[in-house]
Amino acid sequence: MTPHVFVCALDFHRAAEFFNFLIGKATIYRPIRCGGDRAFGRWNGETVAFGRLGGELTDLADIIMAVEIEDTEAAALFKTFWSENVVDVGPDDQDEADRRNEAKNSADDDR
Repeated sequence: MTPHVFVCALDFHRAAEFFNFLIGKATIYRPIRCGGDRAFGRWNGETVAFGRLGGELTDLADIIMAVEIEDTEAAALFKTFWSENVVDVGPDDQDEADRRNEAKNSADDDR
């Protein structure tokens, strides 16, 4: 089964509630670096999806991370309960990341 991947942004004061909610549901937690090519040289679906969270939320967030949840029901519940703090990472995000990486590579080749 393909896991559901979410990019999440939250404040420390909600972290305990957030992680308690995910106990037994999430298979992977990982921090993400935002800023695309300025961060590590490559865009990925998570850094593209991060842009949909909104500037005010992400400017104030203490924790920005990706979460993978394999169970579809748990993923739907997670997205509903944390709707203000999460966005899905989907195939369109990876397509956009590939497009940005190709454009950057092309621009670098022109130099």
